[in-house]
Formats: sequence, C-alpha cells, structure tokens
Amino acid sequence: MEELGVALGGRARRALAVMGLAVVGLALAVGVSLRAGGGRQPAPPGPAVLSSLDWLSATTGWAVLTDSRSHASVLFRTTDAGRRWERQLATPGDPFSVTTPTGVSGAVTVRFLDARHGLLSRQQYPGDNPTILRTGDGGAHWSPIRLPGLGGLRHALTFFLDPDHGWALVVDDPGAAVQPVTLYRTADGGRDWAPVTGAGPALPAEGMKAWIWFRTRLDGWVGSLERDGSPSIAVTHDGGGSWRRAALPEPPGGWNVGHALVLTPPSVAAGGRGALVVVDSTRLIATLGGRSPRTAIAEPVAVYTSRNGGDTWLDPQPVPEGADPRLSGAVFVGGSNGWLAGGDAAWVSSDAGRTWLRRDQLAAGWSFAALTPVDGAVAAAEVISGSPLTLGGPTWRLLVTEDAGGSWRDVPSPRL
Repeated sequence: MEELGVALGGRARRALAVMGLAVVGLALAVGVSLRAGGGRQPAPPGPAVLSSLDWLSATTGWAVLTDSRSHASVLFRTTDAGRRWERQLATPGDPFSVTTPTGVSGAVTVRFLDARHGLLSRQQYPGDNPTILRTGDGGAHWSPIRLPGLGGLRHALTFFLDPDHGWALVVDDPGAAVQPVTLYRTADGGRDWAPVTGAGPALPAEGMKAWIWFRTRLDGWVGSLERDGSPSIAVTHDGGGSWRRAALPEPPGGWNVGHALVLTPPSVAAGGRGALVVVDSTRLIATLGGRSPRTAIAEPVAVYTSRNGGDTWLDPQPVPEGADPRLSGAVFVGGSNGWLAGGDAAWVSSDAGRTWLRRDQLAAGWSFAALTPVDGAVAAAEVISGSPLTLGGPTWRLLVTEDAGGSWRDVPSPRL
C-alpha cells in the first residue's frame, strides 16, 4: 500500500461540480511505503467515516475510509463483493481538518473509469483546488495529473471520458458571475495538454461554471449558474471547438434568485435519449424538513429529458416526495435509468424520470446516506443508523442491489 503526502496551496472559491474534478499541480510525495514509527505506539484509529464510494459491478468497488480522529484516509478495493478488501493507498491526517455531517475535510474521493483506470482527488479545505492522481493498474500505483494554465485565482474543472481523453476547463475567477475560460484537451491521459480552438462561437463567459461532461470525443456539455438564479447548458459537437446554448425551460414555480441550485451533469445515451436534474436545495431542505409555509413550496427537483442527443431539454418533471437527489452519485445512467433515495426508501426510473417506481424499504431505523448506481439494475449504497450529527459519525453499512432496488444485500465493510 502506498502513502500519499500532499502540500496544498492557496484558497479559491469552489465552483460546484457533479462527476467533474478540479485539479492543480501541487507538491506531491507518492510511493512512500508505510512503515512503523520509532518507540511510540500509534494511537488506535477512531470511528471510520465512509468518505467515498465507487462501484463498477455487483462485485467490484472501491471505498475510502477516513479516521474521524486523525483524519487520515485509506483507499480499499474489493473484487469479490466485500469478502476481501485490499488496502491500496493512504493519506496522512491533518490536525486542522474537521468532521461534519457531510464528511471530513481533507478526505479523499475516488472515481474509476474501468477496472484498471481511475482518478483520485484530495481536497484539504473547501475552496481549494484538489490534488488529482491517476492509476492504470486498478489502484495499486498512482501518479499525479498536472494541468496547464493554473495560477492566481484560476480554477480547473476536469472530465475524463476514458483513460486517454480528457478536458480541463480553466476558469479565470471562480467567484465571478462572468468567467472567461480556457478549454484544454489531452489525448494521452493528462501528460500533455493543448488549448482547444475552433472557428465557431466560444464557450460563453457568463455564468458560474459548475461542471464539464462529455459523452464522446466530440459531444460535450458545460453547466453554469446564471446571475438571475437560473441554470444554463452549453453544448458542443466538435470536441469543444464551438459551443451553443441549450435552453432549459423554467420548472413549475420558476427560478428563484438567491436559492442554492444544484445542476447535475446530464446522462445521454447513444440513441439520443437523455436526462438532466436540477435541484433547488433551498426548496428541498424546506420540503424534507416538514415545514408548513403559508404558501405551497414549488417542486424542489426537476428532471428534464432530451430526445435529440442533448441539443434541447424539455418537459421538467418532479421527483417523488421525499427523494433527495443529493444522495446519488450519478442519478441517471445510460440516458434513461434513474436512481433516487430518501429516508428508508429508494426509487428507480426507466424512462428518463417521467415515472418512478418505489422499491424495497430498508429495515426500521436505517436510512440511505449515499447511492452509487452502476446501471439500471446494479447499485451500491451507504445506509446509516442514527443521526448524521453523531460524534465520530453514525453507524453505517454497505448494501448492493442487483435487481433495481427490489432487494438489497449486505456487503462486508473494510476496516481501518
């Protein structure tokens, strides 16, 4: 197992990203073997927090556990549905990190493209550019990815389609409502980058950039949040050389200036069917909190659909009451297959969010904390017992379904 040491630089306001990764070239020390210290015995680990979960099949997945006392993190891999877990990478603790209901600052998140190629991100403090590593052997060894064009307040949103092809959207000022950007592209896994140029319209500077996502080497999307409180989408079909806006119709109740919006990257299938989710977190918190305002709260979540490959997005539909899309790592996979969870229930959709089917409930006292879909049938989930505010984190378990949430089975969890 390797140990990762990271020296992180300046602070910058973080632009929201879903399935996007920000990166900056920072001082790294990778590949140092773990070894026992001197005469002092190490302190026993504190309660473990599950800070990241990524699943590729019913049997293969990765989990990152973070020690709630030392804030050190360890990456584990299983290829046999949790019967055995392999320790792959460790990060040192940070005395200034804190545990919150949503995780631990300084924790590690992981995303695998396939069984061998993956990306790992460590963000020391909110607003910092994370450090990004890549692996080509399933997580046994890691090396840093360095991006061009960073410095000052610049911030990068990145996306890798496959182990070789990726894009980096470098934003000049992450906190501004108007953000001039430079788009870079790599064809060798991030070793070399080149600016993307084209004869068509450039990516609009207006709006706070949230993420970049590509379905193929040519077809991509960038999501932004506008100063009037609305989300917007820009689409390219030439690899980023030219862009045009794809309008999002207002959902029932309209957009609200000042509300916290979460705009997720789309899922678009080769046949053209797609889905995209917009969450008004301000409305959602009021709804899930059981408040009874004098006037009805407009639907907090809207699922848009596309039938022409993501060129246009139409027909925003609400999700079932009680569902919280913030728990899902992807929400939609394959353009049409959707997953949602909330409390002790999960819902699935096979028609891009037009209709939802409620699935098997959890045992009494347990609720969903995270959901990681693989396809229309397979998903992994973290479930918790007790309040997320419990000191050191609540009791948690791993579950997997192979029948679209019809039933869930326990997966043995790794241990620090």
